[in-house]
Amino acid sequence: LFPKYMEFFSAQVADNRHHIFNYMLFLRLTPFLPNWFVNIAAPWVGIPFSEFFWATALGLMPNHLLAINAGLMLSEIESANDVLRPRAILLLACLGSLAVLPVFIKRKAHLKTTVTPSLQPRHGPLKDTLSVLKLS
Repeated sequence: LFPKYMEFFSAQVADNRHHIFNYMLFLRLTPFLPNWFVNIAAPWVGIPFSEFFWATALGLMPNHLLAINAGLMLSEIESANDVLRPRAILLLACLGSLAVLPVFIKRKAHLKTTVTPSLQPRHGPLKDTLSVLKLS
């Protein structure tokens, strides 16, 4: 079952394990991985069913609304470019960005709360070099 894609998807799921709902929502809103692949691979890489279900239900709505809108405008379409208007693509990009925004906020908050180690070396060649320079 597409070993390269599975390896990539498995690594991404492992990296985003704490934010799996947001990651799945992002995948559903954006066309980075095909939906058929995500549907098949999700149980194999350990995505919990509840997160898979809700991210799929919410994440596919905008795409379905675009398809419905395109169907309603079928009589007005003169070329394929009329279906994928820049406004619709921008909307999907914004929704995809909103899906991962909580992840970035949590990571930034986590970085602010972690204690930064001292920049002074405690041991090793640099510590010895600094000691020698102070003695001279």
